[in-house]
Amino acid sequence: MTGMEGYLFPDTYEFYKAPDGDVKVLEEQDYEIILRTIYENFEAKYDDEMKKRAG
Repeated sequence: MTGMEGYLFPDTYEFYKAPDGDVKVLEEQDYEIILRTIYENFEAKYDDEMKKRAG
């Protein structure tokens, strides 16, 4: 996935916490899961009505 700007749908996203809040221990696949979750949520909620209003 590239060009994720604009895909953060206003919603509540729940992810596990990195141990001790240290995001340095997250691996590339962890970030991919986060981005994919955000993208899939947007795609599921951005319906035809919203597309029409966005023009």
